[in-house]
Amino acid sequence: MEGFDAILDWHPWYSNRADYDSCLSYFNVKFHFKGKTSHGNSPWHGKSALDAAMITGTSSEYLREHIYPGNPPEGANTFNYTFSDTGPEFANVVPDRATIWYVGRFEKVADARDGLRRITNCAKGAALATETEVESELITFTNHKLPNKTLAEVMHRNFEEIGPPAFTEDEQRQAREIQKSFGVEESGLASEILPFDGGYSIVCDTSEYSWNAPYTVA
Repeated sequence: MEGFDAILDWHPWYSNRADYDSCLSYFNVKFHFKGKTSHGNSPWHGKSALDAAMITGTSSEYLREHIYPGNPPEGANTFNYTFSDTGPEFANVVPDRATIWYVGRFEKVADARDGLRRITNCAKGAALATETEVESELITFTNHKLPNKTLAEVMHRNFEEIGPPAFTEDEQRQAREIQKSFGVEESGLASEILPFDGGYSIVCDTSEYSWNAPYTVA
C-alpha cells in the first residue's frame, strides 16, 4: 500500500465509539501428517498419522504454561486446535493421514511468531517420534494493530459533532427481539457515544492497514 495519508475504517459493533484500540496478532495454520496404513491386528506394520497429530496436540498443551500470557483478558496470548481429515475412518485400520488445525491469537506479532515456531516444533517432533511425514500449511498470519491516538481523537470529535446513528422504532424493536431471543437485556441499539478510550478489539481483519498508514476505526 502506497500513497495513503490516512485510513479511516468502520467496524460493526454494539456501541458507538472511536478509539485508538489495538487488536491481537493472529495465525491460522494446519499440519498435515502422512503415515502408513496397516490392519489393526498387525499395527506394527503401520505408521499412524493420527498418533502424530495427537502427540502434537498433547505437546502443545504442555507448551501453554511456557508461552508469555500477554495482558489478559483482552490481550491474552492463546491458541486453539482441532483435528480434521483423519483416515481411513475404520477403527481397525491404522490411519495414514491426519491434520491438526491451529488458530493462535497473540498480543504482539513477535509473540505470535514465537508461538507459531514452537507449535511447529511440536509437529516436527511428533513426526520424528512416529516416523511419519509432516507438511505445514500456513493459511494466514496477521500483525497486531498499531493504534493512532491523534487520528482517533479527530474521528471522536467529528463523531460528537455529527452524533450517533438515528435508528427507527422498527429497527429498535427488531434489535430488542434479537436480544430477547438470546436472553440478554432488551436495551435495543445504542443511542449514545461512549467516552474516548483505548483497549483491544480482539482480532480485526484490517490490522495490516495500520502498518502502512495512520489508521483508526469507529
